[in-house]
Amino acid sequence: HAFRRVVACRYQVVSGAWDVAWVRRGLCSSRRTRLQELTDALRLAALANPSGGRVAAIACRALLEAHATLDPKERIDWWARRALDEEQAQLNELSKALPRGGRVAPSLLDTFAPTEPGLTEAALRRLVPALGAAEGLPAALNLRGSLLAAYRAWGNHSAAGFALGRLDRRMHDVLGLWFNPGLLQVDLVDSHSPAEVQDAATGVAEAVLQDLLGPGMSLFAKHHRCFSISHPHMTSSFGSASPRPLLVAHASLLEELPRSLREAVQPSASANGGGRLGCVWALGVVESASAEGLWSLSLRDVLMREVAAKLREELVGMATAEEAAAAAAAPVVALAPLRGLAGWARSHRAWETPGLQPEHCEALRRASHGASSVQGDKGTEVSFTDEDGDSICFRLGTSPGNNIAALEVSVADRPGRRVSRFRVAPSGQFVRFVMEPGAEGMQVNVPQDVATRGDLARVS
Repeated sequence: HAFRRVVACRYQVVSGAWDVAWVRRGLCSSRRTRLQELTDALRLAALANPSGGRVAAIACRALLEAHATLDPKERIDWWARRALDEEQAQLNELSKALPRGGRVAPSLLDTFAPTEPGLTEAALRRLVPALGAAEGLPAALNLRGSLLAAYRAWGNHSAAGFALGRLDRRMHDVLGLWFNPGLLQVDLVDSHSPAEVQDAATGVAEAVLQDLLGPGMSLFAKHHRCFSISHPHMTSSFGSASPRPLLVAHASLLEELPRSLREAVQPSASANGGGRLGCVWALGVVESASAEGLWSLSLRDVLMREVAAKLREELVGMATAEEAAAAAAAPVVALAPLRGLAGWARSHRAWETPGLQPEHCEALRRASHGASSVQGDKGTEVSFTDEDGDSICFRLGTSPGNNIAALEVSVADRPGRRVSRFRVAPSGQFVRFVMEPGAEGMQVNVPQDVATRGDLARVS
């Protein structure tokens, strides 16, 4: 019954006699599962006439609504089934051209160019003409993001993953036409930008800075520059004229290379807004729902090239005639997180490597234990009395000959000794640590109130 309804719907689309009420009746059936409803909605959207006006828009919105009703597990199964069905349909068409019913290996499909798009690609192409760019482009990005989630769930070593990867390449090609770099625009975000654009830029900065973004700090200071890349037809809200930012980049004009994220955000010598180099310290997607769909569309590369060019152009404009040549070659650097660096530095105690300069030791120590480990603040300590009545005090002490801070412990008012290893029991009722010199080990029972406050976690 569902198959006859889809065939009849195709006839109605071709003949141009498809009315709105019939479409709504065709999409409602209590006998079909939600997966089948989504498949039928995909077919209706793929077969809809792009110039069908209201009818085509209803078919596309029905597709999006059916997709939204599925939970993540159902979406993964549906996308795998969809990709395998379209792959099998292409194999059947190619097999008809071979003598004696020959078969084509799925790996050879990439060597052929289909004359007509599949149902998924056809439905994707209908979204923007039927719904408009403001609604159709975000919907297309969400669909591709859902497809990529299914691809990662199945993996690229399975038959479903192989078919999903091929289907994603077709969707990538369609989205690549809509998000061509020539159609995008890079704008400067400042205090005069629309409120929704400023909120988007602030959200990207807060995700990177976290506790570094104090209440009195302004993201639009003289040394700060913020840029966004957007599609001119993707507006922020219904009826709004301002484009919706896709990615946002934050940068600063500095006098010297920063040694930390804090120095890049709050430089000490940039009150006049000048500088000798540019530093990009944040780059992120504004909406998480579109992040997966924008993957591999090269928008990050386009934004970084434009940001580097604009920063260098500004540096040249601020330089004198004698310094113009040097400003034209001014470096534009980027602070990027190195995954696994902190764990490697902690496990190898990299800051103790012989021959390192003090500033390099400080950077490695900071990367592995946080900024507080290099402050050497004597007032930062955790003190308590253990169950045996001995006073225990953990503090940060400065190593002789440099300003590198190390964890020290004092037991019963005896001189402090450096702690080389520290471990809190899972129950939180005792701690074990090794003191230097001599590698002497000790276990201390912790009072309940100290364990509850979380002081030992701060020491660790």
